[in-house]
Amino acid sequence: MITECPQSIPEIEIERRSHVGIWWFPRDFSQSRFGDRNCGSNACTLIVLLVAQRCYEQDIKIWGYEQKLLNEQLICALGDSIIEGNNIHEVLLRKGALQHVNMTVPEAIEAAGSRMKFLTEWKSLVYLMDLGESLFEQLSETVEEWYSHPPPRKGSDLYVILIAENRSVLLVFQKELDKVTLIDSHQHLSHGAVVAQVPTSKLQNLCLWYHSLLHDCYGARPQCYELSYFYFKRYEAGEMAAG
Repeated sequence: MITECPQSIPEIEIERRSHVGIWWFPRDFSQSRFGDRNCGSNACTLIVLLVAQRCYEQDIKIWGYEQKLLNEQLICALGDSIIEGNNIHEVLLRKGALQHVNMTVPEAIEAAGSRMKFLTEWKSLVYLMDLGESLFEQLSETVEEWYSHPPPRKGSDLYVILIAENRSVLLVFQKELDKVTLIDSHQHLSHGAVVAQVPTSKLQNLCLWYHSLLHDCYGARPQCYELSYFYFKRYEAGEMAAG
């Protein structure tokens, strides 16, 4: 297990905007700089997949409140996933095992290896639409299907990897907490990674906030994007061996 979690909790800047709780990490806590890096990183798809796996494995309930830090478990999971994801990505690049520097979700799942044995990709959809105008509607429709007709052996929360402008971020739907959390490991101007959270009923606010983030930080207005929905299966005694 990777143990690069910082010895002390980083100084996180807390913001609240239109029902969205936002936790900005310092500039050095991002996939391009954390772990004494001094170069860029294209490992975001693998990193957010590893964050999801740690949330499942450690049963992390993501909580944060106005004027309060995120729970330390999540902060450590993000730091560990950045270190591990970058290490795996660099090995694959040296071996010439990647067709492109930005990994697809299937490539990231394969690269993560046996630790993803319980993972099941439920749906993967590509939208040739303006992200700002359509993300909330498309997410809501599919998430409603998840809750109305859950797959068999569903043993985890719903995780969604959103890929737009060659950047992958993670959305975590935790019904027990009535929260949706967005986790973004990239650097954002003078800030590092960012975590944003809303009550489930305010999902539209989170979608609009992320669209604004892409424009404000990168000048991006995505006209296409991908949503990959996945979960971790629950197995009863004896079923795991049988698959």
